[in-house]
Amino acid sequence: MNFIKRKIKTILSLSMAREMFLYGVANTIGYISSFIAVFFVARYLGPANLGLYSFVQNYSALYITIVGGADYYYSWSIARAEDKFASMREYIKHKFFLASFLTIIGIILAYITLPHDVFILVCIFMAPLFLQSLSAFQLYSLYEKKAKLVSTMQSISATISLLLKLTLIYLEADLKYFVFVAGLDVVMICVLFSIYFMSNSYYKSRLLQINRIKMSDMFIYFKKINFFKSVSASTIFFWNIKTSILAIFLWQLLLRADQLILAAVSNAFTMGIYAAAVKVAEIPNALAGIIYLTLIGRMTHMLDANTKESKGKVKKIFYFYIFLGSIISVFIFIFAPLVVNIIYGEKFLGAENVLRIYALSIPAMYALYYYFSVFGSQNRHKLQIIIFVISVILNIILVLTLTPIFSLIGTAWATVISYTFAAVMFYVYSEK
Repeated sequence: MNFIKRKIKTILSLSMAREMFLYGVANTIGYISSFIAVFFVARYLGPANLGLYSFVQNYSALYITIVGGADYYYSWSIARAEDKFASMREYIKHKFFLASFLTIIGIILAYITLPHDVFILVCIFMAPLFLQSLSAFQLYSLYEKKAKLVSTMQSISATISLLLKLTLIYLEADLKYFVFVAGLDVVMICVLFSIYFMSNSYYKSRLLQINRIKMSDMFIYFKKINFFKSVSASTIFFWNIKTSILAIFLWQLLLRADQLILAAVSNAFTMGIYAAAVKVAEIPNALAGIIYLTLIGRMTHMLDANTKESKGKVKKIFYFYIFLGSIISVFIFIFAPLVVNIIYGEKFLGAENVLRIYALSIPAMYALYYYFSVFGSQNRHKLQIIIFVISVILNIILVLTLTPIFSLIGTAWATVISYTFAAVMFYVYSEK
């Protein structure tokens, strides 16, 4: 027993292992909260409302992803900055304009293209998204390896979100309130981080050094497209920031293309059944995010080292991703009927077969997380764009072809094939 305790203590004394442990605890709390929320919310809303709920999330996520693309690019570039806080401070200002601009565009396009009731839900969901500019605080914490702070904020955010959803169920609230809380989910951790940093006098004084921008300057800001250039902090080429944002947008589009296209060829009830299966698979997929957060400050250095030892470490990370994804895939495939029955109940009959097929895409999904990190740290964004564009087109064609023939099983197979195709393409080019 003492030997085991000593081993655990030795492992946790390593910085990377300690960070993974903290992120793991936070994400475990997140998984449990998400599981409880899905269990009660899905049963309360039913398939039709869950279908609308998921569509609004997926539609809005495309715009959120563009903003997140800036985060992704900074996650690799700012790690090399000497004064990380100064870069983060300026980034908040620039991202505020970017987030606000994209929110307005998303709402306008929803008004033009979507039914009125769905448009109202999109407006409710996207209303608080300008606060996502505060995500820069979380990025800064990751760069500085403040794993304890990040894990604490993640745990608090997940707990608050769960309590809000359970309160809505208790009050027998309408769908629009659940949509609003889902929008808050996106920005809640950003707000928590901002409260933490602003409550510290040292950080607050440095944050107040942000140069003020007048509203009259906003038009000049967009006219010259300087908000994209300024995000690059004058040391990064304009082309790189554009391609990195486009790359992450296409990646997220690949993850959501099946549900967005399904909305055009089915009804809300069918969308709800498919979304139920996808939401189960998304919980273990988020585990790849733990590894990503842990490696965010290390992958660049391992790849930059370009030694036999560093290459060996990167390969081990790849094998770990694939092994973990495969284990989860097999588990879900075997226990899909039990999982669906426990979480959703009889209202979602048929989701278990969809989940079994969809689970086959998980190993490829984990591979995509790995290659997205590797190719991103190497600034190989053009290749990312090409692979994702082809994969998205393939996914759309397969969904439109297979869904009418095999129903939702065909939609799930379309996802498996397109994810696997993208992963294989990345593997082929990574070896060159």
